[in-house]
Amino acid sequence: MDDPFTFGAIATTNALSDVYAMGGNPLTALNISCFPVDVYPPAVLADVIAGGLSVLTRAGVMLLGGHTVKDSEFKFGVSVTGTCHPDQILTNRAAVAGDVLVLTKPIGTGVYTTALKRGLVTNEDIEHIVASMLLLNDGPIHIAKLLGIPAVVHAATDITGYGLLGHLSHWVRDADIGISLTASKIPLFEGLEALVKQGCVPGGTHANANFTNAFVTGRALISESLWLSLNDPQTSGGLCIAMDPAFVDRFVEHMQVAGLDAWIIGDVTSTAPGKISLVL
Repeated sequence: MDDPFTFGAIATTNALSDVYAMGGNPLTALNISCFPVDVYPPAVLADVIAGGLSVLTRAGVMLLGGHTVKDSEFKFGVSVTGTCHPDQILTNRAAVAGDVLVLTKPIGTGVYTTALKRGLVTNEDIEHIVASMLLLNDGPIHIAKLLGIPAVVHAATDITGYGLLGHLSHWVRDADIGISLTASKIPLFEGLEALVKQGCVPGGTHANANFTNAFVTGRALISESLWLSLNDPQTSGGLCIAMDPAFVDRFVEHMQVAGLDAWIIGDVTSTAPGKISLVL
């Protein structure tokens, strides 16, 4: 992001997702920054911290302080501490056969932010992408708790740097379950595949694809651009949640009432354990 305030806000939203993805409530945060003092004026760092603080305030999280060091490249993140009842912790290893998979944000932030760097899109073109990255993942978890963790909602993960397929590979690796993903139902930001076809993909996409290839079947059924999209490293992506199919419609309805999106993208199977099967 070119705007320091937005940069800090997105980084902080992304960091909070790790706690939400485990069913927790974030309580406190510490800023961590590496700052090139010879490149940017101090006002830039102040704006980044202000952007992060705006998100922490919205989330009800207290900023306790932080650490800043000199570096040649600007980096900013947040270390978050939260709480969760020990009987209600969500992990990425508890999905069971028959669960339905629900995704709460579209895929494509990595491609679009790369396109911005290359001048293929403008800041105005990606306003909806930025809005998605700034959306906290507390809403889906609040609804999951209403329905019941772990009675109804069994597992969750936030979709970030490893991409959709990379994060889901953790669910099936060395496990007795598989995942069936309906490729046509996975939400992509509009125009994403066109940008991918132009070669506009971050380097992490290819690294992700090389890794997930060993876990995925059915790759030949989808286009190369969709394959790369499913491996696109996300910044502040949504949650993928596994739940009892009897409650999925109720979950989606609650999300819609809250003004949030949810897409049913697949299910957990007892067949092809250790694999993610792509179907049309």
